Amino acid sequence: MLPAVMVVLVSWGVSIVPLATVHPVDAICGRYSRRGFYALAVSVYLLCTVAIFGACLYIDQPLDMYAALVHTRTVWSEYKDWYVVRDFSLDGSHFTGDPMSLSKDMYAWYASHESDEDVYLVNTTYFDATAITAYMRGSSDDMPEPFWYLAASPSYLEQVGIDVPSDVIERAEHGERVYLLPETLDASEAEAVKSLLVSARKVSDSNIVTAFMENPQYEFITYDSNRELFTWSAGADQPTTASGFVIGVITAENMVPFESESLVASGLDSGYVKLGNSAASRLLGDDGAASLGKSLAVRFATVENYISGLQKSLMDLFALFGMVLFLLMATASVVVACIVGIVNQVSAREISVKYVLGFGVWELYRREVLFVNASTMAGIVISAILRCNAGLLVGAALLCISNLAILIMSRTRTASVVLETVSREQ
Repeated sequence: MLPAVMVVLVSWGVSIVPLATVHPVDAICGRYSRRGFYALAVSVYLLCTVAIFGACLYIDQPLDMYAALVHTRTVWSEYKDWYVVRDFSLDGSHFTGDPMSLSKDMYAWYASHESDEDVYLVNTTYFDATAITAYMRGSSDDMPEPFWYLAASPSYLEQVGIDVPSDVIERAEHGERVYLLPETLDASEAEAVKSLLVSARKVSDSNIVTAFMENPQYEFITYDSNRELFTWSAGADQPTTASGFVIGVITAENMVPFESESLVASGLDSGYVKLGNSAASRLLGDDGAASLGKSLAVRFATVENYISGLQKSLMDLFALFGMVLFLLMATASVVVACIVGIVNQVSAREISVKYVLGFGVWELYRREVLFVNASTMAGIVISAILRCNAGLLVGAALLCISNLAILIMSRTRTASVVLETVSREQ
């Protein structure tokens, strides 16, 4: 509530300045600084313009997020009924602490259900040149080319048709780190990828200790990588499917802390744990939660419902900012009308003569039109430089509204100013 209170106080402070600075007798006799009022109105208009374009810069990122969600809803339609981690609860209420403190509980829950039907672990990462350089810094090995990495449970690999020998899966379940490398890699490329995988998923201190961490062993085998696999990417700039994945066959016993502690990650492309319909019906309650013990629970939501929830949150944000922008633009229109009114008072005789001689709006209010359009165009140019789409749209609307306010005020007030001037002269 504080921002709203501050806006009211500032508005009150601005409006009371003339009342506090002008003596009543001077006001009655017309002895007050009309140019001061003009400067005040101009300052308020500039403040409104800055606030409007500032709000547009803020709202532009949520607009991009909403567009990305629309894209994600389309490309993820095949998995819309799959369940992803939404959040955690404590005693039935949303857990507001650090999710990392629940990593051990989440790991224990997944380890006890990883062999259940329709329980999957899947997460993808794109190792671009920047990430590869960061992981390989200080290493004398060759740098591999950028590639997609898929961390997946044996159940998910079976579901997407990647054939992994049963003895290899058994070794992974006993703690051996198993990677599937594309058969298209030559010997030097394969060695570079192996070196990167070892560097990127190092063993580190953790309260979750797996069999692999106690006795690190690796196995690298090749597979037919021509199959297109879903990238699980929610970014509109990322491909929906790709081939040539480097795959980590991940089980509860061969995880490193990077993975075991990431099981608490929620969301679409960040989350690891996924559930099919049959697993959800067995493991989740009516509220979509699975107990982790001690009044703790992990709450799941279908991909479709998760996206809908994010879209609703963004729509609420848009509604709030829409009201704020509407009020700011209405205030700017009123201030423009005030500027025209002040000009009519300050230059009443000049305005009257020009009006009688048939001068139009441009000749009567050239400076005001230039000021309003120049200040608004400055905001539009800045928005274009910063690639703010909301700023461009709102700026164009503000340009039209401000000029319309000048036109309306000039038509409704100029004639009355002429009459007042003539009567005063007589």
